Amino acid sequence: MKNLASVLFSITVLAAVVLIYGRTDTMAKMKLASHESGQIVVKFKELSGLYTFKFESNSDLRSVLTAYNNNPLVEYAELNYIFQTTNFPNDPEYGKQNYIQLISAREAWSKELLYKQLKGLKGDATIAFLDTGIDTDHPDLQSKLWINENEIPNNGIDDDGNGYIDDYNGWNFVSKNSNINPDTTGAYSLDALQHGTVMASIAAAESNNNEGVTGISWDAKVMSLKVLNNQGLGSSLDVKSAIDYAVANGADVINMSFFGLGYNQFLYDAIQSAYNAGVVIVAAAGNTDSPENGNNLNVQKSYPVCYDNPNGTNYVIGVAALDNLGRKSVFSSYGSDCVDISAPGEGFYAATMYNPQVGLTTFYGGPFAGTSVASPVIAGGAAVVRSMRPDLSNGEVIDIIIKAADDLSAVDTEFAQDLGSGRFNLLKAVNRAETFAGKTPAKEISNVYVVVGLGFQSVPQVKVLDANKKLVSSFFPYDLNFNGAINVATGDVNGDGAAEIITAPGPGGGPHVRIYDRFGNSIGQFFAYNQFFRGGVNIAVGDVDNDGQLEIITGAGPGGGPHVRIFDYRGNLENEFFAYAPGFRGGVNVASGDLDGDGTDEIITGAGPGGGPHVRVFNRLGGVKAQFFAYHASFEGGVNVEVGNLANPTVSLITVAPATVAQPIVKMFNGNGNFISQYLVFDGRSEHGLQVSVFDYNNDGLDEVVVSQARGPADIEVYDFVGKKLDSFNPHDVGRYFGGVRTDLLIY
Repeated sequence: MKNLASVLFSITVLAAVVLIYGRTDTMAKMKLASHESGQIVVKFKELSGLYTFKFESNSDLRSVLTAYNNNPLVEYAELNYIFQTTNFPNDPEYGKQNYIQLISAREAWSKELLYKQLKGLKGDATIAFLDTGIDTDHPDLQSKLWINENEIPNNGIDDDGNGYIDDYNGWNFVSKNSNINPDTTGAYSLDALQHGTVMASIAAAESNNNEGVTGISWDAKVMSLKVLNNQGLGSSLDVKSAIDYAVANGADVINMSFFGLGYNQFLYDAIQSAYNAGVVIVAAAGNTDSPENGNNLNVQKSYPVCYDNPNGTNYVIGVAALDNLGRKSVFSSYGSDCVDISAPGEGFYAATMYNPQVGLTTFYGGPFAGTSVASPVIAGGAAVVRSMRPDLSNGEVIDIIIKAADDLSAVDTEFAQDLGSGRFNLLKAVNRAETFAGKTPAKEISNVYVVVGLGFQSVPQVKVLDANKKLVSSFFPYDLNFNGAINVATGDVNGDGAAEIITAPGPGGGPHVRIYDRFGNSIGQFFAYNQFFRGGVNIAVGDVDNDGQLEIITGAGPGGGPHVRIFDYRGNLENEFFAYAPGFRGGVNVASGDLDGDGTDEIITGAGPGGGPHVRVFNRLGGVKAQFFAYHASFEGGVNVEVGNLANPTVSLITVAPATVAQPIVKMFNGNGNFISQYLVFDGRSEHGLQVSVFDYNNDGLDEVVVSQARGPADIEVYDFVGKKLDSFNPHDVGRYFGGVRTDLLIY
């Protein structure tokens, strides 16, 4: 063994040589995690214990570590890393941003970061702020500014030929130049000077930089488009030009924290074009001064918040403001015609313009209030969703945002119905973004599968067919001796980003719910009712508590009471209730869907055989929201139910079909039970009862009605909303098979 002195001498000499000659540019540029300055820790192979070596603070420790670790006498050499107390994020003024806690942002950031890491996503989203300009030297915004990479700054040349000279970070549409900072010349309002900087920092201030505050979106870039002067006033034409600029230069989100009373067709056209180009547009609902309690937008429209398509397309996310308890802020405008969601709007602490010459002597301040500050909360949330799911359309992002809300009905009984879907919850938005299937593009049609559960008189088989109706996989979810029907539902119930197949046996089988992937690999299972019950189980999936995660809903089959239960995918019971009189023994059919557009799925039930054609709509607690008779009151054959967007991608309808012997008439109703339409299927020839499913069979953005016979051949027919037959096929054309099939759609 070499002695200690010789070992240390050899290593130290080698390190010294490396320090003098071994520095490389690549190593010099690599950023090291926080560590004790100039210090490394070495473990020698022939010596016990650890040895610490101290080098000059500007030494290239990468080269030193390489030298030590390449020496045969060294077991390993490492930096002496520094730990610190957890503070997430580490921005020192973060604790003053009370609204962050109100929207569950902290938990959302953790999930967002993990999701993007797992998916390898490094992109960001760009938010265009149409406002009074931004303090471009602000330490919490300087690194977040959008950069026009085709423009060379300050050379007086329109390098990219877009008509805007030196538009490196945006454009000043008020003064028609590239100076996007607030204008301190002439008469000005201090509130107006700070407005744009405050808005940008709420949505996108740099985070985890040990400076000031944190933004809702940690990765978003800020495109500053100055449309308001230093008194906070601006023209519709400048706003229109700025929207066009934002679209042309790749903005993902547009935030407009201002309002006016005049309608301009040219501004509506610009907003429509921006929406059609895939941009998410967010606007403040507007404020009033005390003692007025906000403006009712259903009576007196304001713009741009009310620029939506009359046919129902939601061009603009309208945002109202709430106090810290979730009640409408006294100043906030409201109205179901224009407000889609609400956000905190009081007591904001944010980045501010710094300019001691005009009396603005701090980089941060508050409190700020208004629908102006509520709007960038939503814009920042939209940027988060966009960065997580760049594959989604703007309409899908809007859908995620609007449905990611906390219910306000118990908090603000006077205005809740006019505050949109509720108070925005960033965690729910992130959860929805993780699991949102979206509309599968036509080029990916091969990733759409039809799942078929076979019926009576057959082995208990599930088949998975591709878009060309070719068999992809099949499996047996239950014992081969069971020859009853297999009920199926699909959805991402475990939150892994891939839809699962959920199965349950029909009458004759135990209450055994099982969960599989598309290849038949088991993921989970549980008993929905007493394990000795043999009436079978009807199943559906839906997000009935608006947490961004699908639940499994079960209804007892014939012989059991009309017992509805709600489970997570592990089989943990979340709630239960009786849909009809507990003594009724015909069972209960179940479906789930968002009938009122509040972001929370309702539970829809149809009475089983022996009961009247009674359809009921419940919330997850068993509260009745609507009910009606789907057929003549004397019909007792049972009603199968489904929910889908048949005529409009944003409006869900209830579809019903007779469960047993009756004319094969499919009917549609809205969420209030009002009749919409009906038509005959199977050319009126089937009288064995129908199974009905509703899903986007042909990838056209609207759901279709998919019907099969409850008993009979395995024929499946597909219809559109008006009753036009689009397709028909038989997935189990085997001899004298008359067990019928049950279907659902699986998207991968």
